[in-house]
Amino acid sequence: PVGFRAVARVSRQRRPPVTSCPPGRAGAGCESSFCNGVVDVEGESGVIRSQEGTDAYAPYSKCGWRIPARGRHVVLDVATLGTELVYDKLRIYLFHFAPAGFGLAPPSSLADRTRAYQLSGTTPPAGSLIFDVDVFVTFESDGFANRPRELGPPAGFEIRWRLDGSEGSDDGLCPGLASCGANARCVDGACVCDPGYYGSTCIFHECTGAIRLDKASSGRIVSGVSGDYSAANWCGWGLTIPGRDATPLAGLRLRFDKFNIEATEEFTVTSDIVGLLRTEVFGRGPPVLIERLAGFSRRTFPQSAGPVGVVTDLDTSAVRQTFAEGQTLVAEFSSPGAAGEDCSLMLSFETDANNYRNFSGFDVSYAPYYGPGHAPFCDASWPCEDASTSCEEDRCVASGGGSHKSRKGLRRFKRGAMIFGIVLACLIGAGLIIGGAIAWRREVQAKKKLEAQKGEIDEDRIRVVREQVGAARRWVEDFQAPFAVVAGDTFVALGELRPHEALRGEGKLRFYDSVQGVEDAQARGDRFVFLSHQWLGTSHPDPSGLHYEAMCAALRAVAARADVELASVHAWVDVASIPQANPGTQQLAVASLPTFSSCVDYFIVVAPASLHDDTGVPCDEITYRRRTWCRAEVIACWARKGPDRMFVSTSGEGLRPLLDEDGVLDECLDVFGGDLTCCRLGHPCGTPCDREALAFPVLGLVAELYRDRRERPEAWALISDRLDELFPRNFVYYDRTKTPPTLPLFGDLVAAAMATVDAAEDPDDVASESLRDALRGLAPGTNCQRHVEQRTSSSSLGSASPKTPSVRGPARMTPLQRLRSGRDSPVELHEMLTPERKTPLSVSSTALGAKH
Repeated sequence: PVGFRAVARVSRQRRPPVTSCPPGRAGAGCESSFCNGVVDVEGESGVIRSQEGTDAYAPYSKCGWRIPARGRHVVLDVATLGTELVYDKLRIYLFHFAPAGFGLAPPSSLADRTRAYQLSGTTPPAGSLIFDVDVFVTFESDGFANRPRELGPPAGFEIRWRLDGSEGSDDGLCPGLASCGANARCVDGACVCDPGYYGSTCIFHECTGAIRLDKASSGRIVSGVSGDYSAANWCGWGLTIPGRDATPLAGLRLRFDKFNIEATEEFTVTSDIVGLLRTEVFGRGPPVLIERLAGFSRRTFPQSAGPVGVVTDLDTSAVRQTFAEGQTLVAEFSSPGAAGEDCSLMLSFETDANNYRNFSGFDVSYAPYYGPGHAPFCDASWPCEDASTSCEEDRCVASGGGSHKSRKGLRRFKRGAMIFGIVLACLIGAGLIIGGAIAWRREVQAKKKLEAQKGEIDEDRIRVVREQVGAARRWVEDFQAPFAVVAGDTFVALGELRPHEALRGEGKLRFYDSVQGVEDAQARGDRFVFLSHQWLGTSHPDPSGLHYEAMCAALRAVAARADVELASVHAWVDVASIPQANPGTQQLAVASLPTFSSCVDYFIVVAPASLHDDTGVPCDEITYRRRTWCRAEVIACWARKGPDRMFVSTSGEGLRPLLDEDGVLDECLDVFGGDLTCCRLGHPCGTPCDREALAFPVLGLVAELYRDRRERPEAWALISDRLDELFPRNFVYYDRTKTPPTLPLFGDLVAAAMATVDAAEDPDDVASESLRDALRGLAPGTNCQRHVEQRTSSSSLGSASPKTPSVRGPARMTPLQRLRSGRDSPVELHEMLTPERKTPLSVSSTALGAKH
């Protein structure tokens, strides 16, 4: 018989989930002896293996390991390597995601733009592979052999990985973490390889993956120095040719000092090819193939000079032109670029799965081509071809002796220019002396004025802190957007999760504009349920309907527990209750999440074990608790309602208490230590971090917990000793740079909020003055502005900006007015308003008073 038959059963015995398997094993219970699927590695170091306890790796293997850099360097040491050469490959990609389908498809000219390395065979790299970004390691095998062709080396591989360097450090790769070796030099903390050597430490003797070259008009590319390039490989060099004023770029000049590529001959067929492509930006945009270059047999094209290459017509695939080593080849664009604009190109080298003998690759020099009628480009590597021209400022211009009269005029011009320069230097010297005196006088006046304004700045700082604390407390008092819910009987009849706009158009949503409205409905017997879950897809929250079924079961369980009809149970769920089409209203609703989740009767986490529809990453209760927004929703409900009506719903298990397990509440309390999508994406266009959007609502909840510390001492005790940890003064704003900036988050607002609560409890008439004394010297928190003008060092935070009045000189607006206007960056305002902090934040801080 053909096919298979499987029987499934449900076990009543609950086994603890396996969070991670030993290296080389996979499966729900780690029962498989081979790697499988995608694994998110954790910790500071570890081991990656293809299999464990077997003498061959699995056929049709498709394994992946994500290793996050977390602001440090990822170091990979390939301890053993034994794979079938060419067909079974170990690949390393930059950043967090590998291309769709990994690399099982043939190496497309632009499919693997993030691929850094490819390893196959039995020879591991001679040194460590080091990266300063996240890496994704993949292993793929075909259905044959599953071991190296040579006898002796063990099958499979083992990689030892670790994180080096300190988080957020700007230390470079060399000379501290690694040595560049004899084939490179260390420049500004990075290894600059000699031509033909590749890798972060220049240990590879041939190219592999995508290589980004510095912006330059000309340069040299060597495919490798091994003498025999690898089969089934792809390399791509990203070129950026700077624009020339008033002259559009018409093409690229190529000179191959070596072109030794496998050719199609009488008994062999090959697809090894060098291609020149025009792209929008390296790594983005659809590429346009300009030229296709390949080797060919001298038997087919006999020439006395010994041709080594052909240029293929893109439309007919026929030979259009032959060229020899040392001959200049012009690759013209179908349409020239814009004058003065940079041009992005890619030189790609793609090889097929076999080479019948050794081929050494190519050595090419390139330079811009501006077309006929324009001055040719020139430099040391590209001298002017016309003897009547000379190279001046990268252009070939006409030269010659000229007439006696013109030479005499030139001498007069030079003499006059020298005299003018001397006079100008004297005037500049006198101006500098006078300007220095004026500047010294103004500096003295500015210092006096700053002393006079010191008291005003202190008052501005106090006003800013008081306004931020007041805004945070008002934030959680009521909704910032309508609270939209769906009746329970309507929800279970939907059949799937549907967007807000569709339900609103059908009249299936009920809206509450205030917390009082919800409380009135609760008094009439209605029950409200907050359904919190993690999205299982990029464009749809629940593609398979798994979460929807669990939500329906949870609503029925709540109706039974509360002894009410299903129609009296009202559900809040993000995709249905938050507007999806209007960004402004959506932001207000997202900002109200802590208030929404804290006013309901039941808080239910929906987290059945599943896989993300787009990434294949496991999604369950554990991954739910890693998300910052999920933690914020949990803590908002706990802070106001306590843990009694907080549950979790997974497939087939009904409702069970959410916070009964040890460590769950402590994990959720660390709201700002969770994962955020905005940080993973690098905050494009300088958008604020979601941590800043959450700061004020969380601060308002902290103020309420402190106010109720005597009625709920156990809740306040959980956070009172961890205030600095849970509510950090600053945070790292990850923007995909090597040294991401540190921006203000809470500042001293937690201490300010507690001082404000103390002042409200003090019936003394001098409470207002006591609050001013308590707030004096405390720093404000984030003002949640866009972070585009913030790439300044700490030494220049107080200097003037072209768009910002200097703090050192007379200010047109007070700091409080400037904070409201949003004209200054958070770093500049926080530096101006933040005094030096001398003591850590705690309940016994002097700002709160000794009696508390």
